[in-house]
Amino acid sequence: ADRHIEEFEVDCEAEIMILKAKHNMALASQNFQMKNFEEGMAYFEIATELAKEGQTKDCAEEIHQEATELLVLIAQRIEKAKATAESTVSDAVKVSGSSSDLASQVTQKLTKLFSWTKQ
Repeated sequence: ADRHIEEFEVDCEAEIMILKAKHNMALASQNFQMKNFEEGMAYFEIATELAKEGQTKDCAEEIHQEATELLVLIAQRIEKAKATAESTVSDAVKVSGSSSDLASQVTQKLTKLFSWTKQ
């Protein structure tokens, strides 16, 4: 009976780690949507550590498999989040570059319009 109780406790600990990993993965995704990239990556790292710890427990095969699948899912979400972050930064650079170009064009036109020299 004691052995079954110990196995049950280990399974519960592993399940709790997996649930915490899923929670942190959700928080990471939410932070990426809000463009809090550093905080999002921190949550992804915590989720990865928890899933790995749950995977290393000597638990039931189904729980071990769930932890393995979760690690794959986290890795996929991290890649997607990195691509989103890079795209967002790239778009911001393009917008700031194009607004800079627009500002210089407006300045040139205003200079021509309000210059006191003959053209």
